[in-house]
Amino acid sequence: MNKLFTHTDLDGVGCAIIAKLVYGDEIDISFCDYNEVDEKVGKCQPNNYDHIDITDISVGEKLGKSIDENYSNQVNLYDHHATAKDLDKYSWAVVKVNDEGTGLMTCGTEIYYNHIGQYIDKEYRLAVESFVKYVTLWDTWRWKEKNSGLAGANAKKINTLFGIYGREKFIKWAIDHIKSGVFPNFTVADLSILEAKQNEIFRYIDEKDNQYIKRKDFAGRVFGVVFTENYISELGNALCERHPELAYAVIIDIGNGNVSYRTIRDDINLGKDIASLCDGGGHAKAAGSEFGKIIAYDVIDKLFKGRIIS
Repeated sequence: MNKLFTHTDLDGVGCAIIAKLVYGDEIDISFCDYNEVDEKVGKCQPNNYDHIDITDISVGEKLGKSIDENYSNQVNLYDHHATAKDLDKYSWAVVKVNDEGTGLMTCGTEIYYNHIGQYIDKEYRLAVESFVKYVTLWDTWRWKEKNSGLAGANAKKINTLFGIYGREKFIKWAIDHIKSGVFPNFTVADLSILEAKQNEIFRYIDEKDNQYIKRKDFAGRVFGVVFTENYISELGNALCERHPELAYAVIIDIGNGNVSYRTIRDDINLGKDIASLCDGGGHAKAAGSEFGKIIAYDVIDKLFKGRIIS
């Protein structure tokens, strides 16, 4: 049995799909957010597995050193976030922000596929490569470029279906399509669901556009803040497009303790310049961080203490 620790977004789930195509039922997968990856990996018992992979997310320096000293022959890490570059010094870690062949930004799914993809059945290798292409387009934001055309549109549809179907159903959907030899092969039902969801997203963005709050950061940059747990990327991107004065958008999901950062500008690196200051990480145009439940309790106290809370 093999073990995979991977991120929760489309890229992380893409790595899980690659692993399932390689290992079949001989893979045990744990999905991790940034605030829990060290704990989950640290509790893992390597002796229970033949091999352990960590994809699209990285461990801290202390845990990385421990892995290097004790399990360097049993663990591999594949990541593309610049905030993980310090781990690249280890022989078991592969951290690449850009693809060495194309020079373009890469993603966890692409890196992972390049290392273990040769073990996938040749019968549907082309469909797998198509899947990897679309995940890469989405995760690197190249799907937004004007010349992305149909490929960019398909990447967006795939991510939207991921959000609609949920992790397990999406994994099955993607693997079934890949094994059919064609990816993507949207059914009439898929397209109908996508159309309804897109209309819902447009209405939701219009609603939230009237609720965002402007603030200034330490560098004097104006950013917009909105509270929601839905349509994070679409909303953040739309706010920045509709309001050019915003350097970036901050989307706070107070119920789940997540903060997402989005921008469409090239003069700021959200992962390095913003999220890292909040113990988070990510890319130049899309990043994230987490906060504890204590923040939610503080908000409740500020609203109700002395009124309905003694």
